[in-house]
Amino acid sequence: MKKENILSIIELLCVIIFFVVATFFAQKYAIEIKNSIGGGISGILLYIAINIFAVILAPISTLPLIPIASGMWGWFWAGIFSIIGWVVGAQIAFYISRRFGKPLVKKFVSLDKIGKIEDKIPEKNIFWTVVLLRMIIPVDLLSYGLGLFSKIKSIPFLFSTIFGVMPFAFIFAYVGTLSIKIQIIIGIEIMAAILVMLLYKKSSAKKILVLIAVLSVSLTLFVYKSEILLLIQNLKEISIQKPLFTALVLILSKTVLTPLGFPGTPLTLLSGSLFGKFFGTVIALIGNTLGATLAFLFSRYVFREYVQNKVLPKYPRILKYEKRFEQKALATVVLLRLIPVFPFNGLNFLLGVLNIPLRKYVFASFIGMIPGTALFVYFGESLGSMSLVNILIAIGGILLLTYIGKKI
Repeated sequence: MKKENILSIIELLCVIIFFVVATFFAQKYAIEIKNSIGGGISGILLYIAINIFAVILAPISTLPLIPIASGMWGWFWAGIFSIIGWVVGAQIAFYISRRFGKPLVKKFVSLDKIGKIEDKIPEKNIFWTVVLLRMIIPVDLLSYGLGLFSKIKSIPFLFSTIFGVMPFAFIFAYVGTLSIKIQIIIGIEIMAAILVMLLYKKSSAKKILVLIAVLSVSLTLFVYKSEILLLIQNLKEISIQKPLFTALVLILSKTVLTPLGFPGTPLTLLSGSLFGKFFGTVIALIGNTLGATLAFLFSRYVFREYVQNKVLPKYPRILKYEKRFEQKALATVVLLRLIPVFPFNGLNFLLGVLNIPLRKYVFASFIGMIPGTALFVYFGESLGSMSLVNILIAIGGILLLTYIGKKI
């Protein structure tokens, strides 16, 4: 393993440990922390200022401070204040690199690290590319890099930064409110996944990552069985009292999260747990179809060049269906949706750059997703009741569908 990879793993491990420790103290000494820092505007300004300077003086990480902020102001406002700090810091870093160039930038951050992201910055669709890069590259490095290597202007940079850091700000703020046990499980999963990707070949890594995911879910279900049952019961009561509202929230969540690359399986399982087999399948299908359509449109009109050059080469098997799309687009999309050969989110973007009419894509996707969605909804309903027999039947059906897909 390369030295830089080892250092990155150590840095990440330290951040996770500090995050968990900060959560422990934030939950145990919440009153004392509020009294010492102050719950008024001064404490908020101090937190925002620390985040601003952390972005400028890279690579200082303020993630361990988020649990403290969540304990003081709640996860929502902690997310808002984190966004403000990161965005202002990013804007200053961007200005420094754009105005003064490498001579001043090298005093704050390693030029070698910035140089590695230069080839990731395209000339077209720069706005949405920055939004996506914000999710995988540290705020400081990307801000300095965009100032040095891109032609993006200040206003687009500002809004792309806001959209890019928003999901993680709220996610980390919410995680900061969870119990120590859950945070440790999440930290172990993150470290295990990263180690697998660094130590094993790509083909082996995929299989081991699947194993890690299965073990993680199993461990979580085992440790928090009573809490999960209580949560599902509470959600069921809400869905009974406000069924239309709950269904709309599930559909909207699926529609928005699918184009962002988030897996929709948990929401499909939840649909089954709350609404049963029939209505759960209908709700999940509507959400899946709307999300798949939105991702398809993004791929066709926003990320077309990126998908063609970066994503499509990773899935050469899709090209063998290209002629079939021209002759039998409807049947081919149904087939691909019916058999889980390609990842759901990846397939949405791949089909967006191929010669498929939107109307046929939407109809065929809806029809093709019915069996798989119904199985996962049935699985979710079985999890809600913790019926071992039904769970095994659902898993068997999913595995059978996957096996058939690989044979076709």
